[in-house]
Amino acid sequence: MNNNGAPGTLDSRLEALILELAAVEREMQRQSALGNAQGPSIPSELLDRFKAAVDRVRLRVWAYMDTRYPGLGKDMQHVLQQRRMERAAELLLAIREEALSEGMVLTGSVEALAEQVQAFHQMLTSGGHLQP
Repeated sequence: MNNNGAPGTLDSRLEALILELAAVEREMQRQSALGNAQGPSIPSELLDRFKAAVDRVRLRVWAYMDTRYPGLGKDMQHVLQQRRMERAAELLLAIREEALSEGMVLTGSVEALAEQVQAFHQMLTSGGHLQP
């Protein structure tokens, strides 16, 4: 069902929503970078409702994909793994940016994270398995 994004179709609404979510994410990142003293914070009740809505949509999308594209189910673990890797990369980039802007203190948890990332990289490049 591809309507090529014709106005009013679900395709066009999804495209617009993707753009709006990206804009919201950028604004939330900007506010986070400024810190609490630089502007109003988002009420926690609103964040809870927003998170719940995003979670419901995410689950609905997975169910839709499973129903509409049953062959994809075989690759779902691969897709899920890929999404986790992408999210982990995004989180590491965010941590890096925060560390560069604020001068992160080297703590045990930061060292442990660095060791795990190095071990994971070594596993990926050597074709081996990550050791716990």
